[in-house]
Amino acid sequence: MDAIPELENLNLRERLERIERNLLIDCLRKNDGNQTLSARELGLPRRTFLYRLRRLNINVGNVDV
Repeated sequence: MDAIPELENLNLRERLERIERNLLIDCLRKNDGNQTLSARELGLPRRTFLYRLRRLNINVGNVDV
């Protein structure tokens, strides 16, 4: 299996953060920015979802929905 070129020079933690970030943003877009629905879809408590948004520096207002 070939690695995604943009991830080749990243360590495991950086790769996982990139994947998690993309997943959260994609879910927010799918749910028109609704954090409660996005958290539910991902099987996370809303508080955990919000914590992850802050940890990954995702500003919901800047996510193109």
